Amino acid sequence: MDKNIVSVGLFFFLNLTTIQTSNSSNSDVDHLKNLINQKQFNKLEKLKGKIESDVLTRWVDYETLLHAITRNPDTPLIEKKLHEFIKKNPDHQFSEKLIKSYLNKLDKVVRSSEHLKNKVMNLPNASFKDTLTSVTCLKNTGLEIDPERFRQLVIENETSIGCQWLIKEWLSKKRMGGRFYIDRARYSANSGDLEFALQILDLLNREFGKKVIKTSESLVVKVIHKSRRNSLGAYRLFKKNEKKFSSQQKSYLQLQLGTAFFGITHTQAWNLLNQGFDSIAQHPSGTLEIVARMALRRADFNMFHQAYLNFPGEIKKKDNWKYWEAVRSYKQGQFIKAKRQFHNLRDRQSFYGYLASTQAKKDKKHLITNRFFSSAKLALKKNNFSWRKNNHLSDILKLFKSQTFSIALAEWRFFIKDFSTKELLSLASYLSDIKIYDRSVSAAIYSQTNMGFEFRYPLVYRDAVIKASKENNVPPWLVMGLIRQESRFNKEIRSSAGAIGLMQILPRTALEMHNKNKSQLDLTNSTQNIHIGTKYLSKLLNQFNSSIPLSLAAYNAGPSRAKKWYADLSKYNASPAMFIESIPFKETREYVQTVILSGAIYEELFADILLKRGVKKKNIISNVNKILSTL
Repeated sequence: MDKNIVSVGLFFFLNLTTIQTSNSSNSDVDHLKNLINQKQFNKLEKLKGKIESDVLTRWVDYETLLHAITRNPDTPLIEKKLHEFIKKNPDHQFSEKLIKSYLNKLDKVVRSSEHLKNKVMNLPNASFKDTLTSVTCLKNTGLEIDPERFRQLVIENETSIGCQWLIKEWLSKKRMGGRFYIDRARYSANSGDLEFALQILDLLNREFGKKVIKTSESLVVKVIHKSRRNSLGAYRLFKKNEKKFSSQQKSYLQLQLGTAFFGITHTQAWNLLNQGFDSIAQHPSGTLEIVARMALRRADFNMFHQAYLNFPGEIKKKDNWKYWEAVRSYKQGQFIKAKRQFHNLRDRQSFYGYLASTQAKKDKKHLITNRFFSSAKLALKKNNFSWRKNNHLSDILKLFKSQTFSIALAEWRFFIKDFSTKELLSLASYLSDIKIYDRSVSAAIYSQTNMGFEFRYPLVYRDAVIKASKENNVPPWLVMGLIRQESRFNKEIRSSAGAIGLMQILPRTALEMHNKNKSQLDLTNSTQNIHIGTKYLSKLLNQFNSSIPLSLAAYNAGPSRAKKWYADLSKYNASPAMFIESIPFKETREYVQTVILSGAIYEELFADILLKRGVKKKNIISNVNKILSTL
C-alpha cells in the first residue's frame, strides 16, 4: 500500500469522511491462517488478488516474503520484493522483522562483510533502519572508527550478525587486545551463540597465538553456553575439567554456574557465587542482574551494591534497580541521597513507582496525597470519532479473534502509534462498549494519561467475581487484578500451554477443582471460569498462609517452585518486595508485580464503585503497602 494512500486514508478517517467497509470475515482470516501454517504459498499468491483488506494483504505479503527469504535470500527477485515491501511499509514492525531475517539468512551464504554491507546500504530508507544494531555495525565495517565507539557497538551485541562481522574485522587487524575478544566469545556463548564464540577463539589462536588464549578457553565457552540451558550438565562438565582451568577461568565459571543454579534454587548456588565473586566485573549485564537478585534474596546489600556498580548505564536506569539502590542508600544512612532517589521515581506508573511513593511521601516537601486519577467521560463529551466503520480496526480485531497474536499485535501497534490522547481514549471507549476489553485496556494504557481509569481497569464480570470471592473467601479486588493480567478480560483466549479463559486455567487444574463431569466443563464460560479460578486461588492462599506474593507466584509458576523460593528466602531477613524482585523467572516476577499493583487499584475502585470521585493515589499506595506487609 502506497504511503501517500495511507496518509490520505488516515486524513479522511480522522475527518470523518468516507471509509471503506471491511469485506473480510473471520472465516477469511482462519482460512489464510491455515494456508500459512501449511506453507501453501502458491495458493496464497493466487488468493491475494481477491483479498480486499489492506491488513490481510500485508500479512500474506509478509509471510510469503519471509518464507522466500528463508529458502534463498541472495537473489535479485527477493531483493526487489523486500525493497517493495519496505517502501510500502516503511515504519511497520513487519519490515523490521524481514530485514533481520534477511541479514541472518544472507550471513549463511555470503563470504564478505562488504557484500553484506552493500545489501544493507541499498535497502530503502526506513524509520527504524538506523536503529537496528546489526545494520549500524555493518555500516561501520571498513571504516576507521574510534575504539570507544567500537566498544559501544559490539559489547552485549555479540549475537547480532552485523556486529559479528565488525568484531571479526577488528580482530583480524589486531585492534584491541586479546582479552577483549575472549570476553566477546564468553558473552556470545552466554547469549546462546556457541558457534560464533568458537569462531572468535579460532581467530584469536591464528592472530595472537597460544600466549594470549589458553587451549581450555573452548571448554570455558562450552560450559557457559550449557549453563543457561542445562545448569546441572554444565556443572558436571566444569567438575570433569576443573584442573584444566586457570584460576581466572575457574573463578569466572563459578560465578556463572552460581547464577545458573539460582534459576533452579540449587543449594550450591550461593557457594559458587561467593567463590567466583572476584570475577564480577567481567560478566555481562544479564548475569550481573541475577547476582543482584541473589543478593536481595539474602538481604545482602553489600553484594547488591557490587553488582549495581558494574551495571552498564542503561541497566542502572531501570526502575527496579534505581529503587533498590535508593533502599541501599537509606540503609547506609545516606538519607538525603535516598530521598532524592525515591522522589525521582515517584511519578512512574509502575510497581516501583508506587513503592518509591511510599518513601517519598514521608518527605513533607513532596506530598503526593492530593494526586488522583479520573474518568475520561469529560474528555470524551464531544466525541466526534467513528470507529465502527473503520476497515483497518475491523480486520485487526478479526486477527485477535483468530488468536493470530504476533500478527495482530504488530498491526495493532502500527494502527495506534500516531493517535493523540483523545483518539486513544475514544478508541478505548468504543472497544469497551463492544466488549473487546483487552484492546480497550491496551488503548487506554498507550494514551499515557491519568484519565480513563475505567478503561485501564474495567469492572467487568464484577457480579461473578464478587460471588466467587465470597464463596471462596478471596478478596474480589485480587481476583479482578489477576483476571486483568491473565487475559485482559478476554474469555475465549487460549495460551500456547493450553490455559483457557479469563483466569487462564489449565484443563487438568480445572478438573481437580471442578466437581462436575468433564463434559460439563466449559472454561470459556465466564462464570464457570471465575468460579474455578477463584477456588484454585483460595487453595493457594491457604497453602501459603494467606501470602498474596507467594500465592501469585504459585499461580503463575506452580506451587512447587514457589515453595522452593520461599524455603530459600525464609532463613534471611528479606522483605516481601525483595522476594518478588528475587524471583528468577522474568515472566513470574513481572506477573506478581503487575497483579499486586492492579489489585491495589481495584481495591480502591471497589471502594468507590460508582467512580463519583477521582481515584486517589494515596489510597493505592496504602493498598500496595498492605499487600506487601507480610510474606
